[in-house]
Amino acid sequence: MIKVIIKRNAKEFSEITIKGHANSNINNEFDLVCSGVSAVVYGVLNSLDDNLVDIKVKDGFVSIIVKKFSKDNNIILKVLKTSLETIAQEYKKYISIKEEVI
Repeated sequence: MIKVIIKRNAKEFSEITIKGHANSNINNEFDLVCSGVSAVVYGVLNSLDDNLVDIKVKDGFVSIIVKKFSKDNNIILKVLKTSLETIAQEYKKYISIKEEVI
């Protein structure tokens, strides 16, 4: 299962962590959930101003930590959240999202 943890205050994202694998491939077919999450995440990572965030990527793990607030980065992270929630609506068995408001 892919586990997403989103930390934010009322207006700003502070950290997003994504870890695990969906393992949704049946009969060794293409893993649609992992591919969808990966596409969304890498698109977002390529869009962020990396001078303002700390990004770590390993196999099955992505961490985005906001070092300095940026309106543009905040909008991009909101798009990430919305995209992951959309995937989770259809594939609840393979992805969970926990949001912590601090």
